[in-house]
Amino acid sequence: MYNQRNKPTYYERGSRRGRQGAPSVLFTCVVVFLCALAFAGLTSAFNAMPEGGPADPPGDKPGDNPGDNPGDKPTDPIVSPSKCVILDPGHGGIDGGASYPGAVEKVINMQIALKVKAYLEEAGFSVIMTREQDITLWPSERVAFAKANAEAELFVSIHCNATTDDVSAGIETWYNSSSNAGNTLLAQCVQDETVFTTGARDRGLKLSTGLPVLSGAPMPSCLIEVGFLSSKNERPLLLSEDYQNKIARGIANGIIAFFSK
Repeated sequence: MYNQRNKPTYYERGSRRGRQGAPSVLFTCVVVFLCALAFAGLTSAFNAMPEGGPADPPGDKPGDNPGDNPGDKPTDPIVSPSKCVILDPGHGGIDGGASYPGAVEKVINMQIALKVKAYLEEAGFSVIMTREQDITLWPSERVAFAKANAEAELFVSIHCNATTDDVSAGIETWYNSSSNAGNTLLAQCVQDETVFTTGARDRGLKLSTGLPVLSGAPMPSCLIEVGFLSSKNERPLLLSEDYQNKIARGIANGIIAFFSK
């Protein structure tokens, strides 16, 4: 049975409807507020956009990628990869060269030559070795090898020095100025750079017309004496891999410098 006393008055009904409608009004306000924020964000982004449209993504413009600009490269090629060099580790086989306890010249010459080869190949050169094993190779055979590989553009022979005293030290480079116009420049480049990398005494250039590898090679050539095995101070250095690396780097730098002249 419906009780008249429980029937809500007009004001009570209105009050209840107001309370029931409050959540929907609040929801509407939130939606409007979020829309306003979104609109404000879009407007701000549009105003910040560079004139002419959206910015190019990284790497789409010339110069954005490493290597697009030549100056950005870690190392620019100094010479053409087609440059070919002959390296001649002195002595070999039954010809050991200078020999002291624990130090044989032919072995040290080869160790240094292989390091020079690695440096040059890293720089883009093609390298030919007169020998890569412990074989006997006489001077006339080295000249014949150079002539048979006439595509090579220079010839560098690597030796250790020796004398009767134990104090003479330093680096010297031999050349024959009459056999090829480039011999003097090559010898000077190799001498300067090797003295620089090692800090060794500079004994300068030595002129010779009697060394077959310098007079018979058809390309610019030189012979570097990288130090004295007879020296009590230099011998341990010449046996040191660290010092050999410095010598090899100097010879390689000298060859690169020759081609850049």
